[in-house]
Amino acid sequence: MGEKRKIFTKKIEYSGLLDLKDLHKVIKDFFESKQYGYDDPEYVMPETVTVWGQNLPATCPDGFFGHWYVDLMKKGTQFLVIDPRCTWIASRAKLWLQLRPGTDAALALGFIHVMVKEDLINTEFIEKWTNSPFLVRTDGECPVLLKESDLKKDGSKTNFIAHDPVSDSTIVWDTEKQAYDRYGLKPSMEGEFNISLTDGSKIKAKTVWTVYKENVEQYTPEKVSKITWVPADKIQKAARMYAKSKPSALHWGLPIDTIPSTIPTSQAINHLWCLTGNLDNPGGNAIARYAYDVVTYPYHAGGSVLSLPPEVAAKRIGMNDYGPIKDFRAWAQPDKVLEQIFSGDPYEVKGMWIQTANPIACTGMEPKKWHKAIKKLDFTVCVDLFMTPTAMLCDVILPAATFLEKNSLRAWWVPLNAIKKVVEVGECKSDIDINIELCKRFMKDFPYENTEQLFDKLLKSADITYKDLCDKTWMIPPKGHPSRPYFRHEKGLLREDKHPGFRTPSGKIELFSSWLEKWKLDPMPYHEEPPYSPVSTPDLFKDYPLILCTGRRMGPYFHSEHRQVPWLREQQTDPVLEIHPDTAQKYGISNGEKVCVENWLGKITVRALLTQVIHPDIVMAEHGWWFPEKEGKEPSLFGVWEVNVNQLIPMSHEGKGGLGSPIKSMLCKVYPNVA
Repeated sequence: MGEKRKIFTKKIEYSGLLDLKDLHKVIKDFFESKQYGYDDPEYVMPETVTVWGQNLPATCPDGFFGHWYVDLMKKGTQFLVIDPRCTWIASRAKLWLQLRPGTDAALALGFIHVMVKEDLINTEFIEKWTNSPFLVRTDGECPVLLKESDLKKDGSKTNFIAHDPVSDSTIVWDTEKQAYDRYGLKPSMEGEFNISLTDGSKIKAKTVWTVYKENVEQYTPEKVSKITWVPADKIQKAARMYAKSKPSALHWGLPIDTIPSTIPTSQAINHLWCLTGNLDNPGGNAIARYAYDVVTYPYHAGGSVLSLPPEVAAKRIGMNDYGPIKDFRAWAQPDKVLEQIFSGDPYEVKGMWIQTANPIACTGMEPKKWHKAIKKLDFTVCVDLFMTPTAMLCDVILPAATFLEKNSLRAWWVPLNAIKKVVEVGECKSDIDINIELCKRFMKDFPYENTEQLFDKLLKSADITYKDLCDKTWMIPPKGHPSRPYFRHEKGLLREDKHPGFRTPSGKIELFSSWLEKWKLDPMPYHEEPPYSPVSTPDLFKDYPLILCTGRRMGPYFHSEHRQVPWLREQQTDPVLEIHPDTAQKYGISNGEKVCVENWLGKITVRALLTQVIHPDIVMAEHGWWFPEKEGKEPSLFGVWEVNVNQLIPMSHEGKGGLGSPIKSMLCKVYPNVA
């Protein structure tokens, strides 16, 4: 389209100081208000907290504040930490399991194996609140839940079947009534039964609990130890520690989301609190809901203030490839988007709007593919605070506002917060303001003139206006509100029909998932080996004998942000690679020297950080690095190609459900940089 043109407004620098006396008063008033926190009479201190793959003191504070865990430690809570690295919190844990990256599902299933074998489960909770009594057909290639429509010509496809041990006959779980068709009975939890179908044929069916136990039977501590590198006795100790603690809480981090097996892995970990009854109980795992049902962050397909027209929504890239994307996400699948930019099938992608993202330096795997894709497009826009490597490639750059420069809301999770603008810088606009202006130009009947009108609409469920919320600053949902814990499944607060239960197709916690069955994915959790590992690619492992884990967090930075802030950059000037001293000695590497990290996809140069916190067979790299002080024009792009570890991670390796990527488990070799 000819020479590309850049349009941007330069941000000015400013400094704002808050008087320390005022700050002290704000903090003092907050903690003395005693509206929420440890002084809440409903709250129970967990006996054990399991931190699974997150380094809390140096990571994203999205409500998971490290100081809260420190306070729990002081009050006597024991910690179980699962991490390839000995993090700060791992060094203070009662038990630390150093697992091989990408094997989390196997470890969780090993826990479940021990818990079931040793009867460390909450049988009463499982019988009442899970779909464990439902029957599963085992006559086909894949097990499927038995439906009422399988037994009766006029039967519902949404009702499920269980077995009555008294009459030795089938009973129907009515999903609308949330009850069995016969009152006062207790269905069979285990067993295999002969079932007659509508066509007169007979099949065998087992209870969910029976097939579930058969599934976890294979994950013995000894087998799981071989997969995960965690000693079998530690697996047993950890399972007992978690299951015996009353209550017990579990907190996982981003690594569970950023592996191709994210669906079965998150499913397995979820089952830990479901099998022990540590769900929506004080001190356990609360079900996260938007405060006052104010949806401000609609990742899912519902709850947004504006939806795509049906004919446009049907064109979302990847939605027909992956059931979870079609049914639970409002966006396109990024791996498929990149592929379609080059293939043009089923339609050409002409432009890209890049907002709150930096694919060249941070969020894009194989960033040179993204570089090529952006250059291929007819028109690109980047909305950002600063001139990033990605912004340098775009035709138009719109200067965004920081949180201090915008009005906004936060409602995930409690409390409901008003974010109030305190300063205005140049021509910078908030992301919301920019998007509203864009909507006005695309839609003649766009219903919101400004952000305040939009916020008022969002806040209707809280029965408050944005102006009034600003006066209050924040609000805690009252007791009995669906967005406030605890035991909401018992009170009918989780479902729209007000029946007790959960927001699932069956109304039960689905140990055998009907959603996964619908999407033709395995309905029960399982271990899936990472796509590149000593096990799945042994020949590659000979040439690249180290497991590359990425995403080491740094206190001064968040993803690719803040490298241009001098007083933060002073704390760490260059990206580092954590490597065990024994491994460094083996490869002739000294602490602080520049090393090359290489695999079949690419190579970067970083500084070696010798540390015993990392396993000898694993190295840990940082992500999001670029150098704002270097030349921004191509080909340099602020030196991003020298240090971006994403060049060693492939696109198009998402999981079977279209989620996840091999960010946490790749292969590499490391050697001194002799250049």
